[in-house]
Amino acid sequence: MLVIVMVAGGGGEAGRITHTVTTSYDGSLDGVDTSPGEDATDLSFDVLINVHWDLESLPPSEFTVRLEEERTPGNWAGVPMKPRDELSSPENRYWWFEPDSLLSPSTRYRIVIQADGETAVVHEFKTIDVYEVEVLTKGLGTTKTKQ
Repeated sequence: MLVIVMVAGGGGEAGRITHTVTTSYDGSLDGVDTSPGEDATDLSFDVLINVHWDLESLPPSEFTVRLEEERTPGNWAGVPMKPRDELSSPENRYWWFEPDSLLSPSTRYRIVIQADGETAVVHEFKTIDVYEVEVLTKGLGTTKTKQ
């Protein structure tokens, strides 16, 4: 007997390019901010994305969040990520997201937030140019290599 099971949404939120967030608020994109901040550089490859609103502003009832990578100048592509619900606090108006894999070195990224037909390219940031990876090998200890 052959059984086929299909899961709506591709098995959860991981791997999605665009995430829709539903809130109990009725605000706008005014006052939205992100971390990493605008033009941050030399960021780690395992950076978390934070979307939040300032104290005087409320988020819209629904908005989308998308992380994009600049593949070539002016050519942006979505990066799969997942929500980090255990770190998020909707009552305090902030949400966390984590890319599904490490970000690429020496690459520009941007966080795009949309609501009610309005788009806010909030912040662009760049990962570190050169990094060291610790490679643990059995019996040899720790070796550092540059990529």
